[in-house]
Amino acid sequence: MTIKQIIFRIAAILLVVEAIIMLVLEFMELDLDWISEACVDALSLTIFATPIIYKWVIKPFVLMRETAENRVTYLAYHDELTSLANRAKLLEWLDHSIKTSHGKNNISLILLELDRFKDIQDTFGHAIVDDLIVNIAEKLKCNISGVDLFAKIDTYMLAFVAENTLSDDDIYLKSKQIISIIQTPILCSNGHTFNLEASAGISRFPKDAANKTDLLKYAYTAMRQAKTISKDKISFYTQSLTEVSQRHLTLEEDLRHAVENNEFYLLYQPKIDALTSKLVGVEALIRWQHPQNGLINPIDFIPLAEETGLIIPIGEWVLQEALKQQEIWQKDGKEPIVMSINLSGRQLQVEHIDQIIRVLHLTPIPKKYIDFEITETFLMEDSFLSQMLLEKLHSTGVSLSMDDFGTGYSSLAYLKRFKVNTLKIDRALIKDIEEDKNDFAIAKAIIAMGHTLEMKVVAEGVETEEQARMLKQISCDYIQGFYYSKPVYPYSVYSNDNYTC
Repeated sequence: MTIKQIIFRIAAILLVVEAIIMLVLEFMELDLDWISEACVDALSLTIFATPIIYKWVIKPFVLMRETAENRVTYLAYHDELTSLANRAKLLEWLDHSIKTSHGKNNISLILLELDRFKDIQDTFGHAIVDDLIVNIAEKLKCNISGVDLFAKIDTYMLAFVAENTLSDDDIYLKSKQIISIIQTPILCSNGHTFNLEASAGISRFPKDAANKTDLLKYAYTAMRQAKTISKDKISFYTQSLTEVSQRHLTLEEDLRHAVENNEFYLLYQPKIDALTSKLVGVEALIRWQHPQNGLINPIDFIPLAEETGLIIPIGEWVLQEALKQQEIWQKDGKEPIVMSINLSGRQLQVEHIDQIIRVLHLTPIPKKYIDFEITETFLMEDSFLSQMLLEKLHSTGVSLSMDDFGTGYSSLAYLKRFKVNTLKIDRALIKDIEEDKNDFAIAKAIIAMGHTLEMKVVAEGVETEEQARMLKQISCDYIQGFYYSKPVYPYSVYSNDNYTC
């Protein structure tokens, strides 16, 4: 009720009361002086108007205020979408629980982030993400017990507080149960089924932290660690994680500077035809020359670039630099070879893939000499989306390779759905083929399957003559590895030191 409505009601009531008084006076044919009339008016107003004003003005206004205050209080401590407790409620709960426990009771905080949610939001929109969040919240509320507080503290982050936990095993099993529920396929309103993943970090009071701020911070640190774990994705906080986190933040800052200051360069590892030993292509590999710390291993900074989103500008630079080098070779009259460029899963999203296609349209290099390598894991994370995006990329005329094949999901049924031209056998299956009959048999099966599906097969990580011989024996198409050449600078690619051109 607005002030204008209140004033209007009061005026209407007073007008009605005044009319009643005038009718009564006229009926009684009383001729009162102005003072008596005023007294009668006041008395009548007191008798008749006060209950009416209370019922129609004051009471609704009081109820309105109470409703508004209750709503404000509710929103201050709850997430409007899911009705779960929010970050403010979580912090208040932790603060109260810690103060009242006096260090005697164990309190465990599980911080859980829903992986790849931003990618889903960017692809399908906010409505589908909201639908997913509501579905997840309802499933957890119905199936999780032994949790004292369940909160949604960020767009993709949930928190669980368990008081009086008996052991780390108990809280680990609880975390595993929560993740298992989230991993159950969810059918959304758009008819698409999502298979979600989550990472969980756990901190404990009083073992890890003495206050709510540190408890939350340490759970977040553990959660970031969990993201790097391939199995379970559950991590307990330890003091060493703080040191790792500090190094992580320093490296992240340095990586941002590296992007701004162009501290990267590319090396190229040759791919050799297994039968003719001729150079058929190269793989562009990024290197980072840190101004103080020297050469930084890609194993250390590529996952960080993925996590922070810096892989997007880095990936664009790699693409443009590799195509630029290919143009230089072409102008120098070199024999055309295929340039293989690694694409991150983050680059293969709707809002980024168009930029890749624009770059491809601008290059004079024939598209048959451009190959994009995509990890098997990315293809299996969301097969529907992967298929749609790969078809769009493939339509430009480039070829596509599935990298690290044989160590991930290996869902062979999906292979025929994707526009993949080449399989790259992971080096983990190649390094022991001389001694391990099983690895040799698996490599042989992958090559046979690839040929059946009309795909070429590349073996990477080949380091010995015997490995190369065995791969030729089972009809592997291309070989890549130190046996022929390490990654080299552009001017060394066409040399004849290790292979025949």
